[in-house]
Amino acid sequence: MPIIIKKDTIKDYINYQAQPTPWHLVTQAQINQFADCTLDHQFIHVDEEKAKQTLFGSTIAHGFLSLSLLSHFAENFSVIIDGFYMGLNAWF
Repeated sequence: MPIIIKKDTIKDYINYQAQPTPWHLVTQAQINQFADCTLDHQFIHVDEEKAKQTLFGSTIAHGFLSLSLLSHFAENFSVIIDGFYMGLNAWF
């Protein structure tokens, strides 16, 4: 759960260190769905038998899949200002 703070106390959270989040299991189904969305079907992600022959010993998640999970962790395990109702990642 996020910590909800009042806007006027935000300065008290300068240098705040969040606790580590719980482990999150990324399943092969999620990896396959991400491959479909990004059109990145490189064998190391989706071919379990061929990936066993690599130094990893199994498939690995896409780097961008790992990065995209930051939204989940930020929403669920961060400091949020009371009354905040929407976040937006944008490039203008």
